[in-house]
Amino acid sequence: MPEEDKHCPYCNSKMEYMTESFVREELRITPAKVERIHYYQEKWQCPECRKDGDGIFAESRIPAALIPHSPASPSMTVYVAMEKIGMAVPYYRQEFLMNQLGFTLPRETMANWIIYTAENYFYLIYDRLHEELLKRDLVHADETTCQVLREKGRTAEQTSYMWLYATGNDGLTPIVLYDYQPSRKGSCAQKFLEVFHGMVQCDGYQGYNRLEDVILACCLAHARRKFFEAVPASQT
Repeated sequence: MPEEDKHCPYCNSKMEYMTESFVREELRITPAKVERIHYYQEKWQCPECRKDGDGIFAESRIPAALIPHSPASPSMTVYVAMEKIGMAVPYYRQEFLMNQLGFTLPRETMANWIIYTAENYFYLIYDRLHEELLKRDLVHADETTCQVLREKGRTAEQTSYMWLYATGNDGLTPIVLYDYQPSRKGSCAQKFLEVFHGMVQCDGYQGYNRLEDVILACCLAHARRKFFEAVPASQT
């Protein structure tokens, strides 16, 4: 309340605060902001040693770059990955949106950032999760088709497969891993679960029979379909 309104309109005495009441709620949004951060490294030299012709130098420490010789920061790379993977925004649309924010970021550059961080950072986490998954008692497995463009030695029309492995509801932290393979051979699952000796729940695909020293459990969702297919449509 403005200061001039805090006086009584009848006697001009200053009013005392009593309480407040909720009136309404509104939502506001702050658009994304891009910042250019410049790093400078200080260099120092000993003046006394310089008199004797010795070059004794010291340099200040600077934060390591996420990607060498690149302007990519962790926050920028995460933003691009979240838009591409989490929100399904193609790189070409992100490139357009980046232009709206006032700078140019080619789609090829964004793709290279994701590839580099995956190979140099995320694969380490993936391998560690793989080790933990193999220690569990139950693993769910399935595979689905996908196509890859410009894959070396293969055409874009060839069918590839994404194998999926997930831990069961054992009370521990759930793990879900994707494993790309160019085929649906049972050897793909055999290699991924090579040291696993628990229960594997999957569909009736014969490729899983190549798994050794495991218990194969039928997928109840697949079995349920057959019961519904056996019931005449007029009775459903």
